[in-house]
Amino acid sequence: MNLNAPLMLTNLAIPLLKAAPDPRIITVVSLGAIFPLGETPIYTASKYGLRGAMLSIALDLAPKGIRVSSVLPSATDTRMLRQEAIDGGNAFQFQDPPQAPETVARCMAGLLDKPRLEAYPKPSESWLVRAALLAPNLLPRVMPMFRGKGERGQAKYLRQLRERGLIDERGELVD
Repeated sequence: MNLNAPLMLTNLAIPLLKAAPDPRIITVVSLGAIFPLGETPIYTASKYGLRGAMLSIALDLAPKGIRVSSVLPSATDTRMLRQEAIDGGNAFQFQDPPQAPETVARCMAGLLDKPRLEAYPKPSESWLVRAALLAPNLLPRVMPMFRGKGERGQAKYLRQLRERGLIDERGELVD
């Protein structure tokens, strides 16, 4: 789903985009496309694949006048992330408080005015990602340093969800 659906939709949209006056493709990928999360290899693989495919599509469509951009957000405060936190999911993604969906949307809208291949909603995170790209062999050594911070961040996030009334007394999400 993370890989196939965006690629199929992009393929279906290309004929329409060729006829558009200012055609754009903006895809939400994930910071997980660059920074692997050990506990989620399938998710990571799908996002790595999507990122690579969108970069390739961007190179292919640029001569046709179609601009392609990808947004690589970190953890975003969605129902899916809330459920993952409750279920004890990957604590690493809680290094910082999850961003609001509006932050990701603003980043996407910004690509309409200033198109580029990739954008990060939280610019402060892009340096860590770039470091992971430049020195992937360091990941096994640095990941343990971030685990404790992530676990504390996840616990804080869960407390905040309870305070916001989004988790009930049984520890389940409130719809």
